[in-house]
Amino acid sequence: MNPDKAEAWKVGVLDTIVRAIAESPALANAVVLKGGQILSRRLGKVGRVSLDLDASLTPSFVRKSGAPDSWAGALEAELRVAIERSFDRMDPAHYSLERIRAAAKKHPRGWDGVDVSLGIADRRLPGARGLPAIRLDFSAPERLTAASVSPIEIDGHFVSAYTLERIAAEKVRALLQSLPAWRAKIGSVPRDVPRVRDVHDLARILAARSETVGTFWEVVASEFRIACESRFVDCEGMESFEGDRQTIQVLYETDPKLSEIPFSRAWSALETIVRDMETRGAVPIRFPLPDLTGGPDRPEN
Repeated sequence: MNPDKAEAWKVGVLDTIVRAIAESPALANAVVLKGGQILSRRLGKVGRVSLDLDASLTPSFVRKSGAPDSWAGALEAELRVAIERSFDRMDPAHYSLERIRAAAKKHPRGWDGVDVSLGIADRRLPGARGLPAIRLDFSAPERLTAASVSPIEIDGHFVSAYTLERIAAEKVRALLQSLPAWRAKIGSVPRDVPRVRDVHDLARILAARSETVGTFWEVVASEFRIACESRFVDCEGMESFEGDRQTIQVLYETDPKLSEIPFSRAWSALETIVRDMETRGAVPIRFPLPDLTGGPDRPEN
């Protein structure tokens, strides 16, 4: 299967899986959907499509399920039932779940989660080889406010999902977390590349909510501080990004999926958002790492 067809195929499968989660009361209570899948739904516009599914686990699910290995087992069981049921309800039913594997992600600071890999067969493609695996990423609970989450409707079913304000805040934080300064701070192996697609997505959000006066960007600034605190992410303002600008630009401009928004416009959007946070007093911020001798930093509920 060529890359373009594989991408289109994954988009269709992921849409069905999101619907399966929304249709399952157990999963709807266990996760809060976020990331690119929700960004596209919140914006309601055609744009870059995410080929993975991200969600945060809820504190109630974590408390009920015990240790991370138990989270993985519980999610695998519920996902299997929900996905198979959703596939069976399709008319015609052409997908089938061939395999599902959920594995706990352990983190020394307690930011545990679960990675899920799905193998899907498609009856419309008999004998097809190389169908891409579907990845689901469930992260540790974080502190969320009433402004962080709101229900989203998917084919008549409701599931909790990050608001556009929280997504914008997390995009800025995620970019910082992918840069060398934060990776060095927590003693983690650096990522292969900065998250340049977050710069692109921030430009999309700013284009949709271009007003810099009003409650939307006030909430973004507040949510940014809350999100950074839970992962000890520091931000001095634009200087926290400028040192890596050249690397980010090269990676951005060599990614064909980002060509609809020139780098200069995307970077200008990042500057606008960060400068706005500065005027609101949300940055600079610094969160010293606690001593791990007392145990890992538990996810915030």
